Amino acid sequence: MSPDPSSGLLGHRFAAMKVETDSLAHVDPFKLLARGFPSSKFSMGRQTLAVIGATFGGDRIGFYLLANESGKSSKKIVGAEALLDDKCAN
Repeated sequence: MSPDPSSGLLGHRFAAMKVETDSLAHVDPFKLLARGFPSSKFSMGRQTLAVIGATFGGDRIGFYLLANESGKSSKKIVGAEALLDDKCAN
């Protein structure tokens, strides 16, 4: 995972990873997070992780992983729930 400094959601920077797989049965998003942010394996309590299902070009399916690290202040962390669109209907 690598943060894109030019983008932000809710005023926070997120690292993003695209995972092309039809199931997370053999993929552990938490292990991917720990590898993507070397400091995270020592501070998983300061991480937010959102896993979003997606369809990519060519009808390939998979997931986006979005991660946010709070740094030294817990006030800087944003929960994954804040990314949900409460106006979205089924």
